Amino acid sequence: MEDPGSSQDGRQLERMRAAIGSEGTLSGLTVQALGDRARAKGRVMAATTHGVKGLEFDVVIVCDCEEGRMPHWGSIKGSDPLALEEDRRKFYVSLTRARRRVHLVWARWRISKRTGARYDVDLSRFARSLIGS
Repeated sequence: MEDPGSSQDGRQLERMRAAIGSEGTLSGLTVQALGDRARAKGRVMAATTHGVKGLEFDVVIVCDCEEGRMPHWGSIKGSDPLALEEDRRKFYVSLTRARRRVHLVWARWRISKRTGARYDVDLSRFARSLIGS
């Protein structure tokens, strides 16, 4: 059996436990104050598609809605048939975090880090399925 503390979520949980423990940097905060920190008004939370599970926001902005980024190029060309479905699931989880609005952001072109050349990019198949194009 895998050690629960070895995953990214497990390590984050251990850091949180230490911070709110009797000797931790957040030991004096109440439960309400801890919750208020997570939902501080006037702040932007940047997170990965994996990191937003279980959270809700008034507005969600999903960046990089391009083929090769969402879904990731490795999922499109890779040998794991489940990777594309995992990318699709994370995309839809991101969308469902919004209470009021979702904004999808994508580029029409990018600059290659390797060559410096400009190349056109396509809107993600996941985003296209939402807007019907």
